[in-house]
Formats: sequence, C-alpha cells, structure tokens
Amino acid sequence: MKWPSVTLGNLAIDMQPGFAQQPDGDDRGLPHLRTNNVSEDGSIDLSSVKTVTPSAEQRDKYSLQPFDILFNNTNSPALVGKTALFTQDGEFLFSNHMTRIRVHTNLANPAYVARYLHWVWRTGGFRGMVTQWVSQAAINRTQLAKLQVPLPPLSEQRRIVEILDQADALRRKRAEADAKAARILPALFYQMFGDPATNPMGWPRATLGNVIVEAKYGTSVRAASESGGIAVLRMNNIASSGHLDLRDLKYAQLPDEERMALILKQGDLLFNRTNSRELVGKTGLWTESIEAVPASYLIRVRVDRQQVIPEYVWAYMNTRFMKQVLFERARRAIGMANINAQELRSLPFIKPPIETQKEFAQQLASLAPISTCQAMSAECLQTLFSGLLFRAFSSDLTAKWREAHMKELLAEMKEQTKLLAAVRSSN
Repeated sequence: MKWPSVTLGNLAIDMQPGFAQQPDGDDRGLPHLRTNNVSEDGSIDLSSVKTVTPSAEQRDKYSLQPFDILFNNTNSPALVGKTALFTQDGEFLFSNHMTRIRVHTNLANPAYVARYLHWVWRTGGFRGMVTQWVSQAAINRTQLAKLQVPLPPLSEQRRIVEILDQADALRRKRAEADAKAARILPALFYQMFGDPATNPMGWPRATLGNVIVEAKYGTSVRAASESGGIAVLRMNNIASSGHLDLRDLKYAQLPDEERMALILKQGDLLFNRTNSRELVGKTGLWTESIEAVPASYLIRVRVDRQQVIPEYVWAYMNTRFMKQVLFERARRAIGMANINAQELRSLPFIKPPIETQKEFAQQLASLAPISTCQAMSAECLQTLFSGLLFRAFSSDLTAKWREAHMKELLAEMKEQTKLLAAVRSSN
C-alpha cells in the first residue's frame, strides 16, 4: 500500500511564528519558549525558561495549546528544523524563532507530524530549504508549507506513534541513568577538594597561568568531512560537561611543520575560547590514541606536571564555580563570546597537594569503564531508534500490522481522500 504524500500546508490549519520580547528580569511573567526549549532529541525542555509580559493581544495570538507542534524556524544551519510536540499544562507563549503548527486532526495525528518533522531535521532534510546569512539560517512559513509529508491512515499514524513512543521511553531511561551517573564525578571532586568558590580546605590559591607551560591556538585550516589528512577537533567535539564526543570528526591536510606543532598528546587540555557565552570555556581532556589537532576556536593547554595532574585541572575547569567565572569574564562580540590565552592564564586556581590530585586521577580512571559502557549503550539505542524512524516513515515498520487491519484501513483511506480533496479545494 502506497501512502499519499501531502504538503504540510494542506495538513495545517495554523502555521504561526511567535513574537520577540526581552525577557523579564524577575521571572514573574509568562513562560516564553525559545530555541533551547526544543531539545535535539525532539522533546520540550523546560530546564531553562525565560518569561515575558505580553499584551492581551499577544496572549491570545501566541498561546500554546496541548498537541501544538513547535518548529525551530531560525537557528544555526545545523539546528534549524528541531521539532517537538507541546503537551504541557498551563499558559505558554513562544518566540519569533519558533513556529506553532496546528494540524487537521481528522487528517493527521499531531504526534505523527511532529515525529516526521524532527526526523526530516535529523536526516538533514531542511538544509536545502534554509535561507542562510552569517552564522544563522531560517525557514519561513511559505517554505515550510511546501514540505511533503507521507500520510498513512489515522489509525496507522497512531500505531507508528505508539511504537516510537515505546522506543523513545527506553532512550529516556538510558539518559536519566546517564544523568545520575554524571553526578558522580562532581561529587567526587567536591568530596576530595571542596567547593572552589569558598576553598573550605584552605588550598593554596594561584592563577591558571602559574601551572600552564603552554597555551597554543589551533589550526585555522578549513577542515572537511572526507577522512583524508589529520583529524581536527572542533568546539562541538567537546560536550558542556567536558567529555569528548568524536562521532563527528572533520579532517584537514596540514603542512608537516604545523601538524607536528599542534598534534595532541595524552593529557592535553582543550579549552573552547570562542562560543556562545554559556559555552565559552568548556574544557576537554585528550586521552585518545588517534592523531588529531585542535581547530582555531580551541586552545591546546599543557600543564606543569610537577605541580598539577591534567585530570585534576580538567575537573576543576568544569566545576560550577569555574563555569560561572568564565560566564562573567567572557567578552561579547556579535552574538559570540571570547576568552583569549592571556585571559585564560589569569583565571583563578586552587592547588591541592599533587598526591591528592593523583589519588583523584586514579579514582577517575576507575570510573572510565563505566562511562565507556554507558556511551556504547546510548549509541546503540540511538542507532536502533534511528532505524525505527526510517522504517516508520518508509511504511515498513507497520507493514505486518497493516496487513492484519487492511479492511479498516481501506475504509479510512476512502474517507481520507474525500477530506484531502475538500481541504485542497478550500486552499
């Protein structure tokens, strides 16, 4: 059975971009959902919500209802198209960087459409649709309305959503377990060294420059996806937690002299000098065996191992205290923030005895196999889920279920055809 393909514009009864407003300083207004509130896994994230004080007209025009679809219409080129189904209770509004989509529910299940839009984003389907300038990109309503959506009968849409929701629940449980495990490292650091903000154990104070022997900027040579040349570590290869993610590496051909000058060695720290203000200063620790160099937005830092252990410095740089210091000291420039090598050297530092640092590094090493298993499990679940998405929207996932319900589906398809004809004629 071949599903009809329908434009999103024919499925939608409303495609409304939001409105721009500076957030309230006291958080006493109404929640105003923005790009960060649609996660990359296709869910609504309310961990950080801005509030605004809208007019009565804005509240009426830009309020969200359960089962509205939120589409990220403006972002970096890689992030335009993130989509999530809104199911929250209470009054919420949305920014001009988001588009609210409401569909004909007698034709389309909102959860099905939201899943499909997010899948199109994950597979790069919106890249060719965006209008791009500088570091931003956008998709307007007219472009979005032209998107073709495969449309099975409603009961089959619901079946697809049920299967994907069950699989997604496993991913979320894995993520919850990983989040709990991620709290082990900070807890160990605070147990052994105390809070750097107050230094309750009275460790000697210094600046980071006192323990750094080298702070070197990475290469400015343009890297490409093809695997020729040497791997180039970029800012997206460092998670906000400081852990490295090497799944998306790019490569560059470098002159031998530059390659040898920049090649990473075990224990090198990678400091992200330019990013959004919230992410400037995220710091990775190089422990890999492959040959790689840092990109220009990173600073390769080598420490004096007579004074400090790289694992300790890495954990220190990723504490809440240091993230706040970096946020406050970052210099803003055209939507980005920066901390240069000189400013890096001036950052505050506490220096416990090196033997205590070594003990911390040993305990950190004992946690590494657990982290590796977690990463492998998460990657496996993600691969399985991606496979399910492909099968879902290519009609393969529900093929057997469809055969068992063919009589009912044929009746639904006849009704669906009539409804689509009516919608198209009205448009």
